[in-house]
Amino acid sequence: MRVGMIGLGRKGTQWARAFALHPSCEVVACADSDADNLALFAERFGLEPSAVYDNYEEMLDRQQLDIVSPILPVQPNPEVVVRCARTPGLRAIACEKPIAAQLSEADDMVQACKQHGVHFAAGDACRNYAQINEARRLIDGGAIGDVKQIDLFESTAEISGGGCQGLSCGPPCRPATRSRCAENGSLCAGWFVSSHTILRSSP
Repeated sequence: MRVGMIGLGRKGTQWARAFALHPSCEVVACADSDADNLALFAERFGLEPSAVYDNYEEMLDRQQLDIVSPILPVQPNPEVVVRCARTPGLRAIACEKPIAAQLSEADDMVQACKQHGVHFAAGDACRNYAQINEARRLIDGGAIGDVKQIDLFESTAEISGGGCQGLSCGPPCRPATRSRCAENGSLCAGWFVSSHTILRSSP
């Protein structure tokens, strides 16, 4: 898969490294409005000058890409994702969270990808891990009995930014499925990504 990166800061470089490490992917082009980011990224990933762009639309028009990964602030993200979705031959878009500041913008992004047959992923994809779905299957099948509690262990105690990776917005938890994100159940404002996936269809 030929991958083009848009946004070459710290997170963009992390995503690019992940693509580069995948045996089916190759980072072949990049775009950023910052000349220093472009130069450093091109050196790190061995890109020729012809594959380096200060305008992402030019990259989309000139490169034959299978995947585009815009790793951008929330404000420009919706417009860029919609433009990427319209690129002929593109197979997938993977961007960062949050995908949009307004629900209507997110709807436009999803609709554009559906219309053009482009797979769309955003942010953390851990809820799609096979082991999460297997845990849900075991719970639904009664293999471990009724779930009374789910504990989440994070690498940091910070509940902001990267410290809240395990949290996901969702409906209020029932007592039987309430996590320990707050000692008082009435303050439990979110489900953990994994628990939300596992328990969303549980009785």
